[in-house]
Amino acid sequence: MLQRLSVILLWGLMTWSPLGAADVPVPLTGADALAGRRVMVLGDSNSQDGRYLSYVEYFLQKKHQQLSFDIINVGLASETTSGLTEEGHPGPRPCIHDRLDRALADVKPQLVIACYGMNDGIYKPLEAERDKAFHDGVTRLVSKCQATGAQFILITPPAYDVDCHGGIAAKQFDYNTVLQAYAKWELTTRPGGATVIDIHTPMTAAIKPYRDANNPLHRQGDGVHPAEIGHFVMAHAILKGLRLSLPDEDLPGQMAQAQADPLYKAIRQRQSARASGWLNFIGFTRVNKTTQPHENDIRAVETAATETQKAIDLLRRAQ
Repeated sequence: MLQRLSVILLWGLMTWSPLGAADVPVPLTGADALAGRRVMVLGDSNSQDGRYLSYVEYFLQKKHQQLSFDIINVGLASETTSGLTEEGHPGPRPCIHDRLDRALADVKPQLVIACYGMNDGIYKPLEAERDKAFHDGVTRLVSKCQATGAQFILITPPAYDVDCHGGIAAKQFDYNTVLQAYAKWELTTRPGGATVIDIHTPMTAAIKPYRDANNPLHRQGDGVHPAEIGHFVMAHAILKGLRLSLPDEDLPGQMAQAQADPLYKAIRQRQSARASGWLNFIGFTRVNKTTQPHENDIRAVETAATETQKAIDLLRRAQ
């Protein structure tokens, strides 16, 4: 009897959790978080560019050859979650909430990954009303996606390099402080219980060392859009956030090795073509120009993606 009681007490200690812990979703980690599921990626120009996503998918497919990955990037340049637009911008900025219902209905994702914030502060100092617009926009985005049954991974905003972007630097204002506040809010709040992966902090820490090494993270004269190495630093942080980290040493060397691999080139080609097809299929309005939904043949896009994946799988097996 005493032995049985001891077993029961031991089982209770092993399974006990603090009050309310069951209500907090466990962060998504590992290749299995993305594998075998339809994944939709949302974001602004840095996501539409997609190079960081191509590196992420490359390492997933290379290192986990037994798993399949279905990642659809529908990022849109200039987009926000807040719905705000700064003075002097050529037309209203697109807002994800204007196309989100269509995106969810068309793609039918099981997992949504989103990276916003760069445009949401409209390149002005932190201010309560703009702050609230970003918080509300992100919270609404997470909630809307979760209501369809999709899980959610939120990626903090990438870093902004004030020394690389002369327009705002001349005003003695570092916009990266705004993005830092946005990142901190996402990490501490975890809206909707979403998994949050921090790329802002490691990217900010890397700006000066990489610039000092004559390998800046951002395009020349542009503190907003990452250069190739900036995209690789973002991908490295995302993989680390998924606990699938690459070695921390010699990221430029790792990037060069990936770029030389035919597998990366094939994945980049497939992801770019598929992203363009799905973005146009969903439809969007940007700078007063509207692309009507469902005007292209998404079946042809998917057929081409399937054929490219067959070639990718041959390359995976050969490595």
